[in-house]
Amino acid sequence: MSPNVGSAMTALIDRVSQLVRRSDTAPGALLPGTARSTVASDARGNAWTPRGSDGKPLSNEQQAEVADLQQTDRRVRSHEQMHINAAQGIQVSGPHFDLQDGPDGRRYAVAGEVEIDTSPGRDHHETLWKARAIQVAALAPPDPSAQDRAVAAQAARMEEQASSALAEQQARQARVSRHYRSSSAPTLLSTYA
Repeated sequence: MSPNVGSAMTALIDRVSQLVRRSDTAPGALLPGTARSTVASDARGNAWTPRGSDGKPLSNEQQAEVADLQQTDRRVRSHEQMHINAAQGIQVSGPHFDLQDGPDGRRYAVAGEVEIDTSPGRDHHETLWKARAIQVAALAPPDPSAQDRAVAAQAARMEEQASSALAEQQARQARVSRHYRSSSAPTLLSTYA
């Protein structure tokens, strides 16, 4: 086998591995130990019918429930991913999902959360930056939850406190600087004395 073919095979294997890993996290993906739903055609080869984990066809109500769960799963995962994408370097963990079993035997995300580090920074400047970044991350989804808004409000208070502390620190530094400039400036009298 030539080196080019070997490297092409390695690249192909890597790509397939990535696709397999990505499909494991797809909405409605099966988790270890969960049943697999099946689809089958009837004896005449008509359209595929979704089946439950017991192999029986799903009723119309069950199919509607699966469709609702799939939509909720996509919305929840997208919502949490928006928080992560907007985190701008803030320490986050997650996402963590609350899962519900569907009539098709799959598990769907029905709620989720991403934990964001809301501790103050090492100094007022960092705290100010971090508070603003937390607000952006918390309000990133177009439909922020009550918890998202509460985190953003907490970060707004943190921003206000850091801004006040920074202004106070800068005013103090300006007073000290003026004091030293005025007391250390040589006067005409002291120069000739």
